[in-house]
Parts: sequence; C-alpha cells; structure tokens
Amino acid sequence: LSWWFEARTLDDLAVRLARFADVGGPRALRERASADLALPTISGTKRAWRRPAHVLLTGATGFLGAHLIDQLRARGLAVTCLVRSPDKLAGVMRERELATPLDQLAIVVGDLAAPNLGLTESLAGIDAVVHAGATVSWLASYEALREPNVLGTRTLLELAAARGWAFHYVSTISTAPHAGDEATLLTLDAALAGTPYGLSKWIAEQHVARALNVAHTITRPAMIAASTQTGIGNADDFNMRYLRGCLDLGLYVDREDATMDLTPVDFVAGAIAALVLEEPAGEAYHLANADQSPTFGALGRALVAAGRAVRPASYAEFRDALAKAKTSRLHALSAFLPEDFHLGMGPFPCERSVARLAKLGLTRPKIDDAYLARLIARLG
Repeated sequence: LSWWFEARTLDDLAVRLARFADVGGPRALRERASADLALPTISGTKRAWRRPAHVLLTGATGFLGAHLIDQLRARGLAVTCLVRSPDKLAGVMRERELATPLDQLAIVVGDLAAPNLGLTESLAGIDAVVHAGATVSWLASYEALREPNVLGTRTLLELAAARGWAFHYVSTISTAPHAGDEATLLTLDAALAGTPYGLSKWIAEQHVARALNVAHTITRPAMIAASTQTGIGNADDFNMRYLRGCLDLGLYVDREDATMDLTPVDFVAGAIAALVLEEPAGEAYHLANADQSPTFGALGRALVAAGRAVRPASYAEFRDALAKAKTSRLHALSAFLPEDFHLGMGPFPCERSVARLAKLGLTRPKIDDAYLARLIARLG
C-alpha cells in the first residue's frame, strides 16, 4: 500500500511491482529489519535510581505528547520539550485546550531523524526521558520510518546510557500479540506481516529492553481516544476518521460482535506520568480499554442519540458507500477496511498493568454515554 502512495506515476508503480520479489519485497524488508535488530547493544554505567525532578519529553507536539506535558507538570516535574518547531507547540496546546503555559517549559530544537538529534543546546539537569516522539503513519514504508523511529530511539538511548537517565519508551500495542501477557512480544515473522510502523516500533522497543544499565519502562498504548475532560480527539486517527466518515456517509456499521477500543488520552498520559515517578523495573505496560469500550453498533446509536443523521448499515453496504465517497474523511484509510470485516479491536492482555496502575491510584475510565456525547460534540 505504501508503494501506491509513494509512486509518482503508474510506470513507477509498475517498476516497483516488477522488482518486488528480489529488491523491494519481503526478502529485502526482512534483511533490513534483521540488520536493524542486530545493531550493537547500548550500554551505560550502573547507577542508583533517584526520583526524577526534570524530564526530557519527545513528541510534545503530538496528540499524546501535549497531554503528557500537562500530566508531568501536574506531578511537579520540570519538562524540557525536544521539538522541531517551537511555534507549533503553542498552537497544539491551545487546540487541545490544555492548561500548561509555555513559559513553564524549557524548549530545545531537535529532530529524531537527524544525527545526534540535531541538538545544538545542552541538556543539563535532566533526570529522565519520556520518549513519545515518532513518525506515525500506517502508509509510510519502513525505510521512511527507520531513521526517526529506530535510529532516533537508539540515539536517545545512548544519551540516557551516558548520562544515567531513566528511559520511558512509549511504544504501541501493535508490538504484542493478543495472546499472552505484557511480557509477550510478536515474533519477527508476525512483526513483518504487520504495518511498517508497527515493525519500526517493535525493533526500537527491543533495543530499549536490551540496553544494559539503563533503567527503563515500556508502555504500549492501544487506540488512544479523546480526552475525558474535553472530548477533543486526534482528527487524524482511525477512531475519529471513522466517526466523521459515518457522518459523511450517513451510515454506521451495525455490528455488535466487535468493539472499537477507546483508551482516553488523559488516562494514557496520566499512567505514563505516574510510572515516571516510580523506580523502573524494566517492565512493559499495556494501556488499553477494549473491554470497557463500545461496539460499532453502540457507537452508531450514540451518534443517533446526539442528533446526527446516520442510520445502521451492514459492513458491506458501509464499505461500498465509502468506496464511492472520494471526499469522505475516512476515504484515505479505506484500504484498511478489507472485504471481510476485521475492524474489531482487542482483547488486549492488560491485567498486570491494570493492577499496577490501581496501586498508583489510576483506573481506566469507562466509556459511558456522557463521554461519547462529549466526543461526538467535537466531531464538527
């Protein structure tokens, strides 16, 4: 699918397809992924953990990253944001209706895809790094993602190893299978069969887990959804595109056998911030909410209850209508709606994570009528 979007002409696409078996296909991807997986283990000097006071945050201009700023500051932590564009950060905080003023933050300019992160300023006083930055795309190739997502993570790990920082890596639930528990990872074959984005996070996550003498945690959010407080979601993610696609088509998928995971962003950010203040045990945590989330049918009925002009439809009818609706806000992701229905999310193993967070005073929010009403009111 990424080749379709990358190709400039049909001739270009034809060349890519013709060379698939021995140049750009599974064999080449496996070789590249295996080589990146085998990069040298990063090692630091063992140091005693101390409760952090000052955190370096990547991904601050992203949907989760902006909420992390608020949650980290709410716990009394100083925050330095590594961003490519300082001007963008102010707009993001305003759009998300978040409370932290920029004058409470330190900002350094950098780029995860650049050598040495493109840093020209010192990072004095940092105790820990929360690495939430990544290029997030279901359509980009692995080659386009490896520098920011894999090599950028390794550069940050090297900084953490050299300076004794704790390392808190924000991964994705896509690196783990549905069976097993939080300690279970996909096999290489399974990672290769998924999206290039998931593969890039899977490889980066293993470098974090293997780093020697670098205290770390790994968090794997599932489908991050709108804030419980404001109802503001990420306009570019699948959940929001699906709901807006329903409005565009006047239809919703009437299925009671599949759930759309809605894990509110403020819960995810709060969980990560709380773990930052705990001594890292080198464990992974799953931040998922599929077992408390609505079915596709229930989501559609919530749209109706909110006065939106939509009616129930079979999956086949919805998919056919989407294929014809070129201007739908969901159309760009129509290739992810296969002929056979596979949109259900979860279940994701998260029992250990739920229990651990409960000890820290955090519980997953239930997705009730009031939450859905706030979310739908923000759809436009």
